[in-house]
Amino acid sequence: MNDVISIDVEKIVESFGGDMELFSKYFKIFRKNYPERIGCIENNINGGCDFEEMYRVVHTLKGTVANFHVTKLIEMAEDFEKTIETNNMDDIKIHYGDFKANIENLISEIEKFLKD
Repeated sequence: MNDVISIDVEKIVESFGGDMELFSKYFKIFRKNYPERIGCIENNINGGCDFEEMYRVVHTLKGTVANFHVTKLIEMAEDFEKTIETNNMDDIKIHYGDFKANIENLISEIEKFLKD
């Protein structure tokens, strides 16, 4: 299991040109869609086994996360995509746990930042 990635929210905001309104709007959309996307992955891990659907969802999350410019999280998503292509459910579960923990850390750090 990987360590939780350090998140520099101020740097992320800078990647939005310092536009807090744009950043906040984008984050709210990401936050709204996240439960459905992560749930889809979980459903497939817990019995659905639709590897193509899992891949598409992880790919979508990777693209979304790329807008936050967290390189290590993008790389983690790329590794997760490669693992899904192997159809090895044991490895998929490991990558899923790491990926989910780090996305949820990203969400938590941004939410804390927005409250301040």
